Amino acid sequence: MKIWHPNNKVFLSLNDLENYHLDGIYNLISDEDSQQVNYFLKSFEAYRGLNKLKITNTKLYENLPFSMHTSQWLERQKDIKFIDKTIEGKTNLKILDVGAWNGWLSNYLTKKNHQLVALDLFTDKYDGLGANKYYNSKYISIQLYPDEIFRIQEAFDLIIFNRNWAFFQNPQKVFEDAKKILSTNGTILFTGLAFYKNPIIAKKQLEKTNNDFKKSYGIPLLYKNTKGYLSFDDKLFFKRNGIYIFSYNPIKNFVKSFFSKKPKIYYATYTKDT
Repeated sequence: MKIWHPNNKVFLSLNDLENYHLDGIYNLISDEDSQQVNYFLKSFEAYRGLNKLKITNTKLYENLPFSMHTSQWLERQKDIKFIDKTIEGKTNLKILDVGAWNGWLSNYLTKKNHQLVALDLFTDKYDGLGANKYYNSKYISIQLYPDEIFRIQEAFDLIIFNRNWAFFQNPQKVFEDAKKILSTNGTILFTGLAFYKNPIIAKKQLEKTNNDFKKSYGIPLLYKNTKGYLSFDDKLFFKRNGIYIFSYNPIKNFVKSFFSKKPKIYYATYTKDT
């Protein structure tokens, strides 16, 4: 695998980028962006800590998502079911985990004998790629903007957009970039797609959270200017690109049809056959 050097457009191997490898993470944010990114990350880490959103009990990490039983982690347990089904009977797959967060999925799939690359902007020791030290498995951790996968030169058998599709400024470009690094017969998975029938409600909730964050830290909650939620109109993107959408729970989604405040939750798959 090769990646663009953080400060110029030259593809280099990970061995050539060893100077950027610290505490098990390849930190590949450019020097130009590093100061602004670091301030955002420190602010976000403080916010998550203040709201007790981090997992500080390190004994829980190895068996995530099954060692946690909050609604958030129960949803991720559902992700595992269809991911396992998608790769059933396959070993030694090259997998890119986009939006890897604390590496829970990368750890899980590495233990299934696959080769993982975990990519995220967040590097916190509890709430980002820095949590890799709490796992027994070994995988590659890279700090990079999730929408800059074009900087990677590799052929992956599976690319997972890990519950983050609502946070891309240009979804079409990111999807096209993903297809370029996808092997023939490879698959792209999109997890945790929460489509709102009435996006106004989701928009207001996000605006309130963003305003509160900005009052405390002087910067927006969303590092890049993204929508941060999905509406029913966003389903057209998937249909237009030959991406198949599946319901986690058809009955539950049907019931949610009568409640505009409740998003319908889906996952989606795309397979490259040429």
